[in-house]
Amino acid sequence: MSSFKQELRLPKSIPDAWTSDTVTSTFVLDPVPTGGASLRTDSCGFGWHFEIAVNLEPSESQSDNWAANFAASFCFTPPTGNASGVMRTGLIVGCTAAMMFNPTYARTVSLGFCSPSLGTGDSVHNRIGMCSVRLEGVQRVTFTFRVSFPYGSPFKDPTSSAVLGDRAKDALTRTIESGEFVDVKFYLFTAVTRDGTVCRPKPIYGSRAVLHQVSYFLDNLILGDDFSESQIVDLDGEWEVKSSVDDYDYDEDSDLEELEEGEPQVKQTSLANSHVDVLEELTTPQMAATRRMGRICQPKNIAYKTFKGLLKYLYTQEITLAPLKSTQTAGKGKGTTSDLSSPKSMYRLADMIDLPALKQMCLDALRERLTVDNIFNELFSMFTSRYPEIREVELDFALDHWEESE
Repeated sequence: MSSFKQELRLPKSIPDAWTSDTVTSTFVLDPVPTGGASLRTDSCGFGWHFEIAVNLEPSESQSDNWAANFAASFCFTPPTGNASGVMRTGLIVGCTAAMMFNPTYARTVSLGFCSPSLGTGDSVHNRIGMCSVRLEGVQRVTFTFRVSFPYGSPFKDPTSSAVLGDRAKDALTRTIESGEFVDVKFYLFTAVTRDGTVCRPKPIYGSRAVLHQVSYFLDNLILGDDFSESQIVDLDGEWEVKSSVDDYDYDEDSDLEELEEGEPQVKQTSLANSHVDVLEELTTPQMAATRRMGRICQPKNIAYKTFKGLLKYLYTQEITLAPLKSTQTAGKGKGTTSDLSSPKSMYRLADMIDLPALKQMCLDALRERLTVDNIFNELFSMFTSRYPEIREVELDFALDHWEESE
């Protein structure tokens, strides 16, 4: 066998399950690698992740039947601030692997347990354990990790409204001494041409202290050095924003303004360039020495208006969404000029970055906006075809109001 190992990301199959003293994370390996692999999971819980080394070797009983050794590890850098006290109480980490042979039969084995010793700010990489299993007939493997706090310390889902609110307050309080709140700048597009080219970028500012550990997507965007969208630079300096026709699958109810034929892709005064020009005119040598350093990110496949709505939600735990375009008066082809995001666009983003609470809020908002006049336009839309949960809600509405819509 080759010693080469694939490096693979292992995404969550379902959101983390939280109780008063346990966080359970589930990941599905499908298909099972045909060679060695190094798996890294999405971020879980308070920001920990897991790594699984997969090594294949011939079975002792049959030379043509391969066995897999799964070795799992727990990786974590405990946070500072409110959560650090909870971390110091100690925890127990366990892992099981369920081998699915067919739809009706699975065999579950334990990879073991570990009790990491944590100190605030100290990174840990603890081996949980390992197991050896034959791969003959195995269609997929489901890994379940349980992180338990044996002393029953109360803690909350870091994406809950209470925790997000505390983070925003903590970050704001720290500005009393630091004088700084903004340390990340996002560039996103506001418009799209008829040929699908996104254009007219605008910046949005944020605090990594508020956004950290909200989701795997945001963590890698604001902290990950391996993502091309993120770099540590002068936040007030120049930045080249690249336009593309790729990676934008918005369709109806897009939060991108649709430009008419002949409209310029760049407004008379580019926001990005004018921001830099004004700063250069007002900046003295003393001010230049204290310019803000941070990360500038250009998230792909997200419109400016949608991302702005997401940040408002993460800061305030509140969100107001726009009407559906299918309910608007005929003749407004370019849609609302409101600053509000479409419930479809926000649902799509919440699904993409794994924020179940926000996703449910968008689903409820979309349900409230269904009428007998727009139900069939919505039901047969491209957006609905992508999300079974949306389709179920709209089908129920259509059946409940069938006689009214005739």
